[in-house]
Amino acid sequence: MPPGSPPDEIVETSQGITLRRIRYTHPATGEAHEFLTSELMLPPGVIAFLYLRRWDLEKVFDELKNKLGAQRAWASTATAKQMQAHLLCLAHNLIQLFERHLAHAHQVRNEAEVKRRAQRLAQQQALARKRGATLPQLVQTHQRLTQTSVKLYRWIRGPLLQSASPRRPIARPDPFLRHSLTQSLDTHGWWICRADSF
Repeated sequence: MPPGSPPDEIVETSQGITLRRIRYTHPATGEAHEFLTSELMLPPGVIAFLYLRRWDLEKVFDELKNKLGAQRAWASTATAKQMQAHLLCLAHNLIQLFERHLAHAHQVRNEAEVKRRAQRLAQQQALARKRGATLPQLVQTHQRLTQTSVKLYRWIRGPLLQSASPRRPIARPDPFLRHSLTQSLDTHGWWICRADSF
């Protein structure tokens, strides 16, 4: 087992169910975690990482509720609720792809959030060094922005909810969106999403 890998053991419940218990101490904070899982094949460090990254999923639920306006179900049947869930996931993923496209094709990104993420990572690395530890490679390389900028949601939502052309905000958009607005609209004012551009 590599240094810093979580202790890993097989345990059994009183009902005879085999589980895996993984103990993990966060290298930066010293905080102890214990995870129980039925996953027996993945390395213990990956299991600990996946549990700790669960907060990203919670942020997605918050984003769906507060930024996409999904506070309640549109209908009461299970089929309608499932359709709504699929639509929300599709909308969320399309917005993520659009944001990634802006960053890669137009070098338009949420610089404030990128800077905050780098600062958080540097703080965690410094705390880990102070404790004589290092952050696992997964933690260092797989940090994602957990929230899409509310500015991006507002810019996307505005023209869709108004009868005005989406070209109107181009005259005075936030610097975050200026370049992408002029590049992402066709002659009718609609976004062009090509599969080869992602």
